[in-house]
Amino acid sequence: MALHVAIVGAGSLGSVFGVRLASGKDPVRVSFVTRSVPEAVNPLRIEKVDGAGGSLVLEEPVRVTAIPQDADVVLVCVRFEQIDARLVGLLAPVKAPVVTMTPIFPQHRAYLDGALGPGRLFPGMPGVVAYDREGTYRYWLPRMASTLIEQPERREPVIDKLAQAFEAAGIGSRAQAGVHATNVATTFTFVPVMMGIDVMGTIDELLADKDALDLVLRAANEARQLGHEYGKPTIWAEWFVRFTSRSMLGSWAPKGMVANSLRMAVAFARRRSPEGVAYVEEHFGRKLRAQNLDMAEKMVELFRERDRPHEAMAELRDRLRSAGSVA
Repeated sequence: MALHVAIVGAGSLGSVFGVRLASGKDPVRVSFVTRSVPEAVNPLRIEKVDGAGGSLVLEEPVRVTAIPQDADVVLVCVRFEQIDARLVGLLAPVKAPVVTMTPIFPQHRAYLDGALGPGRLFPGMPGVVAYDREGTYRYWLPRMASTLIEQPERREPVIDKLAQAFEAAGIGSRAQAGVHATNVATTFTFVPVMMGIDVMGTIDELLADKDALDLVLRAANEARQLGHEYGKPTIWAEWFVRFTSRSMLGSWAPKGMVANSLRMAVAFARRRSPEGVAYVEEHFGRKLRAQNLDMAEKMVELFRERDRPHEAMAELRDRLRSAGSVA
């Protein structure tokens, strides 16, 4: 019998996962859990940006408003700020394991464990980057980033089956221990930079403002140190934070040299993948301001709980508050 995956959060990431799983070598039965079911069946189209793969279309996606009772596993792909009582209301009536592809912080882990009961939550970490462009979900599969799923010492068979289904669908995946800690540490290494892009509007504006860039890099350094208290980040995240700090050039390097090195890196990225740079500015910046602010608030909470210095992170949080909401 085919694995039945219910996807909560049928946006960019959830749609790419769902279409690939339903179209893989070993097809998976997929149900998309949405707020409402349209009268007409709307196909889902995904398109890979980098490398071969072309486009895939799921002509008749199954859309439901509640998680089916026979779902083998639930894949949560909502935004960070949507991990709330409404989500718990969807998850609570079923008994299937819950895999969260949304980054969850320690506060979320405690909340969901308490609401759903022990042993139901399996934090994940997506190796897919996606966005919606005029009804088509464009996506990348970065070579250095596999999709990871938490697998406890006492293994849960359906988690291995889900990882295998991802592999069969062309999405590199592993089920292993420690994914939640890795996700927290990894998210902390790069999210202050994304918050800075959000506050300033564009990458170029951030790089042009010496004070804003200095604030963001100091916040990133604080966050990286806090993240290491929870776990070890992925290799790509560790290199990212090294590159976006003086440590790559040496502690002696002046701020201007750091900014110039970053400008050259951005110029190179624009030549190689202008769509990727535009995606970072829009998706991780303005579009996700509510998520950025919620992340900043929860990070400051964690700094305070552990009595760690966070002057720059608190100021960056305050700037996000002042920036207001995005319509």
